[in-house]
Amino acid sequence: MKASIVGSIGVIAEWFNYEELVRWAKLRAIVFKAGEFKDTGSPLRKMTPAEKVYFQGLIDNMHRQFIHSVAEGRHMPEDGIRAIANGKVWTGQQALGLKLIDQIGDFQTAVKETRRPLASRASLRLSAIANRGSTSSICCSATFPSICPTGRSCSRRTSASTICGNKLCPNLPRPVDWGLGLLAKTGAPAADKGENNVPT
Repeated sequence: MKASIVGSIGVIAEWFNYEELVRWAKLRAIVFKAGEFKDTGSPLRKMTPAEKVYFQGLIDNMHRQFIHSVAEGRHMPEDGIRAIANGKVWTGQQALGLKLIDQIGDFQTAVKETRRPLASRASLRLSAIANRGSTSSICCSATFPSICPTGRSCSRRTSASTICGNKLCPNLPRPVDWGLGLLAKTGAPAADKGENNVPT
């Protein structure tokens, strides 16, 4: 959507230092360590100059990795991504101009685009599966490896810890409060009160 938020391309690490508070409370930290930098970032003391250099190096390295991943995923030169990798966020409308997204759309657009590359491989219906309780349910009822590497069809909806009686497929997203389940028309689990079918 035009007003959605995209970004930011940046890395941050922050925490509180309560050294003065501990001193005011007349407490003293006792630390045993092996390795000069093992307690780097401890909130109980100030960082040394060497520790600041070390931490900033980590942040900078992660930032470079982030830029590389975005450039690779968006098929853009790294210099172009680096120029906007300043920690800012953009609206969907702005992100489109920056080529950070392919198009602007709504939920139905996402559904159609998800179906498109799969249309030639299987007949699918997409169902929005709402979270009931503390555990989300995600189904992968498919008989082709691009969706379910186990090659099995789900006979029932399972918890997020198992799929097809096996360990959770590594290609599936982590449990979320709201997700898309890719369900094959043939042999798909029966709908229940927690499933809202998306109109096709």
